[in-house]
Amino acid sequence: MQDRILQILIKNHEELSKEENAVYLTYFSVMLRARENQFYQFKIGMLDEDEWNAMLISFKTLFKEPKHLEIWEFIKITFAEDFVELVDDQINQSKLYG
Repeated sequence: MQDRILQILIKNHEELSKEENAVYLTYFSVMLRARENQFYQFKIGMLDEDEWNAMLISFKTLFKEPKHLEIWEFIKITFAEDFVELVDDQINQSKLYG
């Protein structure tokens, strides 16, 4: 799937086909599930503060991409409420503070 994702990302905001959209949605969903797992690891003490802060910074850069915001709005109902609150807060902070 890695080569396929690179081909899609190279399109640089061109219109994606239905297949490309599905691949990208899957890729982004998997990436967010990994972030959700990190969130729960932090909550139970398996990630230290430095690792956690680095992950939070990555959210702010991740959601500078409009396509990621669009996908998040579509899939966030499939995530736990406390994780959704965290992500939405990071998106809002990014909008306010850059």
